[in-house]
Amino acid sequence: MQNRVAQLRREQNMRQEELAKAVGISRQSIIAIEKGRSVPSLEVALRIARCFAVPVETVFLSAERAWRLRPKADSACPSVAAQGDPSLSGLTYGGYPLRYNGGEVIAAYNAMCLLERWQELTDVIGEFEDNGLPLLGGALGTDPRRLPEYFAAHGVDCTPCKKGMLTPGVYLCSYTALSLLREARGLHTAALRVTASGVEVYNERDDAAATARYPTAAAFFKGKTVAALFRVTAGEAAG
Repeated sequence: MQNRVAQLRREQNMRQEELAKAVGISRQSIIAIEKGRSVPSLEVALRIARCFAVPVETVFLSAERAWRLRPKADSACPSVAAQGDPSLSGLTYGGYPLRYNGGEVIAAYNAMCLLERWQELTDVIGEFEDNGLPLLGGALGTDPRRLPEYFAAHGVDCTPCKKGMLTPGVYLCSYTALSLLREARGLHTAALRVTASGVEVYNERDDAAATARYPTAAAFFKGKTVAALFRVTAGEAAG
């Protein structure tokens, strides 16, 4: 049985010890449940759901609702992608051109490339569609709050964080900026790679065709209003 315990716990800034105490079980039991190695009793499942103030069905997914995986790439994908790349002009997401609504899909694909967890872009698109991620059939792209579901299914941690906490690694950032709003563009999501020498931004805009570089994280965030920020860390590869 798949579950969203780890995702919901992180969204509420709750430690495993805190959840275990609130539910009345050990931290080791919480770890086993989060990793899918243990199925909780109905009573424990209800307690966990109450801690998050959500229905139990939101936390524990039935077989019918379990995440539907697409295959991993047989070899390394050629490169990160950008919505402004002419070679992607024929791709669609939820029936709409990827050029206009694919920021979150491409951000997820790019983050996986940066983590060397390769999957073909067309399979990432298909996986998002198979699991109901397109908003209004894709007209509004994807709710970035659902991105952790994709990464969790692939054994990758996608943890909310704050702007002032960026250390070297891979991130997903959803934001708006005045320049985007002036051009009738709304929320956009991009993959970031933070290094000691600066920040690389992959697909910074939906018309981007190249990687943008900033000397610091503060320089990247200047003029942007951040709606969601996740640190993406490779764990055990999904089978």
